Amino acid sequence: PTPTPSGCSDIYEPNDDFNSAILIPPDANIFSFICTEQDTDWFKFPVRAGQIFDIYLAGMPPGVDYDLWLTDPQGHQVASSTNSGQTDEHIHFTAAMDGLYRITITSYTGADPLNPYRLELLPKGDSPKPTLYLPLLLDR
Repeated sequence: PTPTPSGCSDIYEPNDDFNSAILIPPDANIFSFICTEQDTDWFKFPVRAGQIFDIYLAGMPPGVDYDLWLTDPQGHQVASSTNSGQTDEHIHFTAAMDGLYRITITSYTGADPLNPYRLELLPKGDSPKPTLYLPLLLDR
């Protein structure tokens, strides 16, 4: 685990890898910290195949550049947002499988153990089901 420096009050530590990801609800609004440039924060949340989500990483402190990653239940990275500077990060995705997806926040540059970032997970419902159209046969 990444050591948390004194002055960093990250209540979610340790959450530094796939297996130590912290379980959050599918409508989470989290305030947390990147305490050192080597720190990574992992969060997991349950989904059903076909569910649509938006993930936002906002409120980055001045002088840092954090990135946002999404990993499926099998450990494959399926999406990322790597804007530069304090630009908010955003991932819009439709889950391909049931299970626990994981969000990772990493530092591209900088860290701030005193000022939190905001992670927001917004469920958008289910993807539309395909409609099957069959011709109607009528006796004439």
